[in-house]
Amino acid sequence: MAVEKNQVDETGAVWTTVYLDGGWSHRSYGHNYNAASGTAVIIGKLTGKLLYLGVRNKYCSICARATNRRDFAQAHLCFKNWTGSSGAMESDIVVEGFKASMDMHKLKYLKFIADGDSSVFAKIRQEVPYGNMVHKIECKNHVIKNYGSALYKIKKDTAELENIAQRCIYLNAHGTTDNLKKDLANGPNHVFGII
Repeated sequence: MAVEKNQVDETGAVWTTVYLDGGWSHRSYGHNYNAASGTAVIIGKLTGKLLYLGVRNKYCSICARATNRRDFAQAHLCFKNWTGSSGAMESDIVVEGFKASMDMHKLKYLKFIADGDSSVFAKIRQEVPYGNMVHKIECKNHVIKNYGSALYKIKKDTAELENIAQRCIYLNAHGTTDNLKKDLANGPNHVFGII
């Protein structure tokens, strides 16, 4: 499909856009990243197919039991494959997937759609051979969520904003759509502190 869309870079390699996402064995709510397991996936945007899946585990019950008994673990299939921080699991898996893209699929992932985590993008840029060619596209759901969060923070931090917003809503309900368009276009200025 990428070839049909003429998605070929200057080296002749076929490229595609992918979705990235990661998750952990329990929620962190933006802090306290101490999960024992994490996973990340790379999914092709054009096909919707899974291109890469990785898992990182900081814990193995057989090894832990042996350690508690001050004994050696018997030979077993150990799933512990990570000693770093839980927060670094996602970026490590994604970089591994990007590095394997040419061998596995004969593809470069030159554009990716993901949440606002900039550490993944920085690591791709540093460690992937074609990382300097990669572009990040913010996931619209996270952009909207972050925009909404910024507006709620402004409301909380600025007591008078509620009254201003109520007046704007009233005026817009009784005014023209042109004024509403101007107010909506001005929203980002408030979010980023450019008032």
